[in-house]
Amino acid sequence: MAMNALEEQINQISRSLCERNGLYLIETELLGGKNNRLIRVVVDTEPGITLAETTLLTRQLNDELENKQELLDGYRLEVTSPGLHRPLQYIWQYRRNVGRKLWVVYEMEGERCEFTGELVHVSPANIILKSKTKEKNIPLESIQTAKVQLQW
Repeated sequence: MAMNALEEQINQISRSLCERNGLYLIETELLGGKNNRLIRVVVDTEPGITLAETTLLTRQLNDELENKQELLDGYRLEVTSPGLHRPLQYIWQYRRNVGRKLWVVYEMEGERCEFTGELVHVSPANIILKSKTKEKNIPLESIQTAKVQLQW
């Protein structure tokens, strides 16, 4: 089976189990060689994923993948949350981060722009960030990347 077909099958299994458990599948990755594969599954929930949820999903995925052992000669499975280093992708992630400082790269009138500020509002069409000196309304469709900025 080709690598991309294997990745697709792992993605489908992961997506199905996530839907059954009320989790969002952010990403699946298949890394390493044939006898030393790492399957990384990144999941989250709107309130934030718990250890119990990742543990349950890990067990379920292992059971499903063991049934597909002919596809995998050896693998390690890592089920993890996205962490703060990953860009926000979904509107529910923006909603969860209201009140936090974001760094956003977006396109406005063909130009690449950046803005850092506190996320004060999220709607289906846009977000509003507020800095000390101004407020910026950014359409979601124009955002290229958005990351939470840790404050120390």
